[in-house]
Amino acid sequence: LEDLLGRDQVTLDSAGLSAFLEGSVVLVTGAGGSIGSELCRQIAAQNPASLVLLENSEFALYQVVEELTWRFPKLTL
Repeated sequence: LEDLLGRDQVTLDSAGLSAFLEGSVVLVTGAGGSIGSELCRQIAAQNPASLVLLENSEFALYQVVEELTWRFPKLTL
């Protein structure tokens, strides 16, 4: 993978990231795109107080909200 990227692999500090996001209000712009929706999934798993999704495409926003509502029913979107 490093050969394709041309850089060293990055490892995330999961405990630090979880502590940072847990209980916070998080805004994701471009939430319906491929990167934005994956960010939403990963952030939602960290138990934020609420997740605010901003997207230009109504249908893309609808799709990601439906998925997150199903996967994280207690999350405030």
